[in-house]
Amino acid sequence: MKKLIFCAALFAAISFAACSDDDDESNLPVTEANIVGTWQIVHAEGYEDEGDRYGKDTWSEDFPLLDDVSYWWYWTYTFDEGGTGTYTEIDIDGIEKVEYVDQAKFSYSISGNTLTIKGDPNNDGLNVDDGIYQIKSLTKSQLVLFESSDYYDDNVSGYSREETTTYKRIK
Repeated sequence: MKKLIFCAALFAAISFAACSDDDDESNLPVTEANIVGTWQIVHAEGYEDEGDRYGKDTWSEDFPLLDDVSYWWYWTYTFDEGGTGTYTEIDIDGIEKVEYVDQAKFSYSISGNTLTIKGDPNNDGLNVDDGIYQIKSLTKSQLVLFESSDYYDDNVSGYSREETTTYKRIK
């Protein structure tokens, strides 16, 4: 009987723990309140097709990205309440053990599952590219953004680009 009670209690504890882990990874409503925080890039994948000019280039990269034997880099987005934020690039020189940090301000808005980011024209040096992103997934610990663009000009026939970026919440 004691073994039966012990097994039942153990099963209940494991089931409860599994449910609480699942709750952390369930999709949240896409709202400003749920996106507020600091998000660090962990993965990017996509393609850029420059059509007749250069062809198609694809990528799938994990971050921090090692550019050579000793140089790492990644970036974060900090979304504050009220539609403003800070973009931060972090470059790490592994030989000299020096970390370089550069920041730029931006504004953002959310409509449905669309996140629009606009760089602040008053930024010195580093600037944030304007972008319109589809929020593919938003949980307590992960944000997945999708961006695509197409255009046509005289120099590039049939240009298209798509990228999916995955971020982890660090604050």
